[in-house]
Amino acid sequence: MKRMKMKFLASLAAAVTSLFGAPFPAESKAISKAPTNATPAVSSKPANELAWKIYRAVGTKGDNVFVSPASISTAIGLAFEGSSGATRAKARKFLTLKEAGEKESLVPTVRKSFENSGDSITLRMQNAVWTDPAKVDPTPEYIKRADTFYSAKVAKAPFGDGVKLSEEINAWVKKATNGMIDRLVAPDDLRERHLAILNAVYFLGTWKEPFEESRTIEDDFTTTSGAKVRAQLMNNTDHFAYAETDRYQLLHLPYKNQDYVMSIILPKQGLKLSDVESNLTAGAFETPGEPREVWVQLPKFKIDWGVENILPDLVSLGMPNGGPQEEFKVLGAKDMIILTAVLHRAVVKVDEKGTEAAAATAIMALGGSAPSKKTEFHCDRPFLFAIRDVKRNEILFIGRFGKP
Repeated sequence: MKRMKMKFLASLAAAVTSLFGAPFPAESKAISKAPTNATPAVSSKPANELAWKIYRAVGTKGDNVFVSPASISTAIGLAFEGSSGATRAKARKFLTLKEAGEKESLVPTVRKSFENSGDSITLRMQNAVWTDPAKVDPTPEYIKRADTFYSAKVAKAPFGDGVKLSEEINAWVKKATNGMIDRLVAPDDLRERHLAILNAVYFLGTWKEPFEESRTIEDDFTTTSGAKVRAQLMNNTDHFAYAETDRYQLLHLPYKNQDYVMSIILPKQGLKLSDVESNLTAGAFETPGEPREVWVQLPKFKIDWGVENILPDLVSLGMPNGGPQEEFKVLGAKDMIILTAVLHRAVVKVDEKGTEAAAATAIMALGGSAPSKKTEFHCDRPFLFAIRDVKRNEILFIGRFGKP
């Protein structure tokens, strides 16, 4: 009875909002049909397909997953800017670049999505390189490429004292992520290593149509395992871009800067997220949808994912794990380069006002041998979500929420 009463109050609040808020269009457009599971839509941008593959590869454990493919791919690009020959060709293929000369950046566009700040959006991307000159002494050419393409400064320091260097790197990460991530590397990650490539990204966005705190209610959320738990569900009713298939609903929640949206894929009632997810591609997030009056329920949540070594997952997707010394001359390698770890941590916080998200990636290496009615979109069960740059068609963050 209490739950029915709360939902009635939420419906009443929605009706009041529709009466006294901004006027709605006179006609409701037909529901846009997203691609079905039988014919999954391939993204128009290969880099987004890579983003989806990275998510699928590293996100197999746990109810809640959150990663930044933009951070991971940028760190990989910065690591392999110092390579040439077959190693660079393999890195270029992994990063989905069909053509890229020796003098071109391996990640030509992703940083542009983070070159935007204003009253409603804050976006930052920062990069840095630490090397131990005893084994890896970057050439002026690499230092120039790191600065020109990634705005990354190269610092040289002995890696023998893992404690001191880890403190320096973690302080850099904390500042770059506005305090959301205070620890990425441990001293043992640095001992007997000679190269550390760092990327950090930060996003702060305000909803175009904020959720009213007075409409947030406590209600049931069905977890990945099928158990019901209580969660804080935010409520909003307005016109949003909406599409659906016979298996899922798709909603785009815009931020004030409408070049950026959170796109949510919600399985239809009775279907498991894993079953829907297995037949999706990144193209599913790109279905534009049609304006439709939608009653949205979305849990307030925070996900802190990582840190763990995702190097094996990336290698399984085709990323090179190093190369011979002669193909890393630009990097200044004095022996063959072997990647030993790719550490990734990402945090997202979603509430009534908007979204705050950050991610950091560290690549470690050593130089040596080794209908017309109101549509309901109630996220009271596991769902996928992606924070996207619509204008440039870039997936910046992607995740899964399955348990409050």
